[in-house]
Amino acid sequence: MSPEFPLVDPPVFTAQLRPHRSLDRRGFAALMAGLAVLSFGCGSFFLAIGAWPVFGFFGLDVFLIYLAFRRNFADARAHEEIRLSLDRIEFTKVDARGDSRSQVFNPRWVRLHVERDHDGDLLSVGLASQGVVHRIGTFLGASELESFLDAFSRALAEVRAGRTDFFAPA
Repeated sequence: MSPEFPLVDPPVFTAQLRPHRSLDRRGFAALMAGLAVLSFGCGSFFLAIGAWPVFGFFGLDVFLIYLAFRRNFADARAHEEIRLSLDRIEFTKVDARGDSRSQVFNPRWVRLHVERDHDGDLLSVGLASQGVVHRIGTFLGASELESFLDAFSRALAEVRAGRTDFFAPA
């Protein structure tokens, strides 16, 4: 995927944010196999005592759980990319179907919009420009979002200060 607006300067900070999924494909197969065996066993019991319609409902449950997980895996393809260079910030959102939307900001004019609750816990992060807030990482947990915020705000401060030696490889 090539960005709509190529960066003039090489990026000094890049991040690709993806939603966390705790179950991988192998775990999903094991879960579905276990559910199928359990459901078939329970359904067979009801079939044996003459309650044959219940057998079909046990299969329907497994099928609906399968569809829910398939949707979950499809939604996991959505991600966000943020690239910071000396002259621009490019923020790209890619949805589950692969369609992308990019916005470009000037790092000296954009404002980092941070919302916290009354206890100081991070609720959301965004880039504010021209009165519009573009939220970043809405699917991330608080600790992951806090980690991103720390790294990105440090890099943004360095770019605004004009200190490019901060980014030189060691």
